[in-house]
Parts: sequence; structure tokens; C-alpha cells
Amino acid sequence: MSRFPRHVRSSANTCVLRFGTSIQPLLTKQTPEVRESLGVALFQAVSQLEQELCAQVTGMLLELPVSSVTRLLSDRNLLMEAVKKSREEYLNFIQGKEGSTSTLSREKEEVGEVIYEKLVDTYPTEAPKLTGMLLQMEYKDLVRVIAEPDLFRKKVELALSVLRAGRDLPSPV
Repeated sequence: MSRFPRHVRSSANTCVLRFGTSIQPLLTKQTPEVRESLGVALFQAVSQLEQELCAQVTGMLLELPVSSVTRLLSDRNLLMEAVKKSREEYLNFIQGKEGSTSTLSREKEEVGEVIYEKLVDTYPTEAPKLTGMLLQMEYKDLVRVIAEPDLFRKKVELALSVLRAGRDLPSPV
């Protein structure tokens, strides 16, 4: 028996929430599984709109409150606009167009190196993408995640499940 409501199609590594489906039933239980399901559903929806930076954009959007994420999942136009804005912000950040990001960028780069070193032995092929996904978090949260092994493991597992779910997606037409 599936642990997901009927409007969510699920398999071992994927979870698809159809656009326009009410996800209020998912919000009644704020369990890690529900949060993971929202993340997977968001990744799948974003990957259909933005293939190149879908992991980074999804990571950025998952920083929004759950109610905002659910709104994005139920309204394709809102999602398209959010993906566009997130992509632009990400590219601006990467290209260094933000005013005072040089110190923060250096600090995040150092944290990224630490994360990568922790991941590369266990996940040699996924380490770069997983590192990129985790680096979408706020700097203060990243420092906490690195300091707490259990929290680090949970974040890596979530990112890995989202990454694996994305690999199961058919190519957009």
C-alpha cells in the first residue's frame, strides 16, 4: 500500500504530483517523507522547465515556505515565473554581479570544498551535483549542516533522492 495519497503517483525513486492537484492533504503531516515528496515533485516540475540548472533552481525554491512551494506545484504559471527568477538570480550570483558577495562567495566556496570532500568517497559521480544542491542553502545553515553529522546525512539523502528521481524522468518534448 502506498504511503502517498491517490493524487500522487509514486515508485521506488520517484513521486509525481500532477499540476492542479490540491496538496493540502499532504500538508497535514509535516513528516520528512512529505517534505521529501514535495522536493521530488518540485524537482520533477522544475526539470521540465529548466534542464540545465534544475537542481540549483529546485534547491533555491525549496528554501521557500511549504505553502509557497505547494502553490508553485499547483499553478504552472507561477512555477514558470519562479523558475525564471531563480535561474536569473543564480546566474547573477555565479557571475558575481551581486554587490558584496565576494566574501560570502569565498566562504561558500570553502564550505563547498568541505562538503565535496565529505561526499566524494561515498558518491564519486554524484558529489559535484550534490555539493551544488547543498550549496543552495543559506551560509549559516550550511555551517550547521557541516557541524552536525546526522543533519548532514539527512540533507545528503534528500538531495540524493531528488537527484535520482530526476534521472528517472523522461526527456521533455
